[in-house]
Amino acid sequence: NTGSSSLKFAIYQYENSKKIISGIVEKIKSQKSIIKIVNTDGSTTERFEKGIENHQKAIEKMFKILTNSDLKILKTLSEIKIIGHRVVHGGSSLKNSVILNNSILNKLKQISELAPLHNPNAITAIEAVLKILPHAKQVLCFDTSWHQTIKEHAFLYAIPYSWYKNHNIRKYGFHGLSYSYITKRSSEILNKKIDSLNLIILHLGNGASINAVKNGKSYDTSMGITPLEGLAMGTRSGDIDPSIINLMSTILNKTTKQIEEILNKESGILGISEKSNDMRDIWNKIEEGEYQSKLAVEIMTYRIKKYIGSYIAALDFNVDAIVFTGGIGVTDYGIRALALKGFEKIGIELDLEKNEMAQSKYLESEISTI
Repeated sequence: NTGSSSLKFAIYQYENSKKIISGIVEKIKSQKSIIKIVNTDGSTTERFEKGIENHQKAIEKMFKILTNSDLKILKTLSEIKIIGHRVVHGGSSLKNSVILNNSILNKLKQISELAPLHNPNAITAIEAVLKILPHAKQVLCFDTSWHQTIKEHAFLYAIPYSWYKNHNIRKYGFHGLSYSYITKRSSEILNKKIDSLNLIILHLGNGASINAVKNGKSYDTSMGITPLEGLAMGTRSGDIDPSIINLMSTILNKTTKQIEEILNKESGILGISEKSNDMRDIWNKIEEGEYQSKLAVEIMTYRIKKYIGSYIAALDFNVDAIVFTGGIGVTDYGIRALALKGFEKIGIELDLEKNEMAQSKYLESEISTI
């Protein structure tokens, strides 16, 4: 699972889908990267590495870990038969999970600009696996697939209709693999049939989005044709007036592509704080009294509140649960508290003690008073 600055991985037994080990390489492309391993007994180990400069190096590091004689996970890499990849954008042509071949890889490269922070990293990871394990079967699963149920009135932009007919310009949505799983799991936890389940799911990480789920299917989502639309994220601006692109292109004497690059990689939490896109760093700066870091959190959580409110209305005020997931969503109780502040007036009340206790990536928790 290649993120913009991370690589998550897990090994499963093919016969029974039993997870053997999982882990994550974080802060890729930073001066100091972090590698975390979750062992079979649930224990975790963490170590720091000198900056892992790209996702190819992260893949190589992952395979070294998996064949480490001390961990006793794999004797050789030849034991790996199938590798599944989460790929952010499948465009209009890659709608379902597929087995990798040259044609699929070429299609993926053609649409990489639609998810500039993720798809190029996924391609790097895929090609690294091809080099190291050329005989292993690779399966690609797309985040955009889940959102195929969104209807035209929700996925179309109010632009010339010919742009959609001729060029497939529309909202695609992302984090679909996460939303699909969360919907199924919420159905089990709430003991409610999935086809009558209405949810608002918040996937909050360095990339962040919200999904309105109606009758167990994606109904609307905050990200658009690319992951740039929607919430204020780690390095992405989220929603802005499109005129800003040409305006700043003129003022800064930069191309529109360069401005888009800034909106993707130098905006959001990083852009406002001018310090970091990592919420752990941001909270530390807030404790030190740093104004712009506090402002970045206020902008982020205000945007989240607006989307939650709009999706409550879109679901006709019939919502079974609000669900938080993603690295920030499941560990950052401060963001959750600010995002839900005020909703007690319409019956959504946060239990502050439960919320503060819910900081585990591996344990589901209820954080409401009901």
